Amino acid sequence: MSLNIEGVLRSINKELTPQFEEKLRSYLVQQDREWLIDQIVRLTLDSVSLKQKDIQAIQEQKTLERLSRIGRVKSMALDREKLDAFIKEYAKFDRFKLI
Repeated sequence: MSLNIEGVLRSINKELTPQFEEKLRSYLVQQDREWLIDQIVRLTLDSVSLKQKDIQAIQEQKTLERLSRIGRVKSMALDREKLDAFIKEYAKFDRFKLI
């Protein structure tokens, strides 16, 4: 009797499910509780909500990074002279090296 591809997949899945479950459980037991809760919530969201949540998280991260940059620049207390000196000293550096 010849199996079709779905039968082959079901057979392999049936064979591997206990190993998968064991590995998954051993991994999850070591994770932070808050991370686990976040993952469960993610699994329950529909794809539109999930995309919106991801976009919001990215925007929040960008905002935090921007505020961090603003803080670093403000702490330098630059006036025109200090700014000119800074530009001369670091003209060859790109943004990432400066950060």
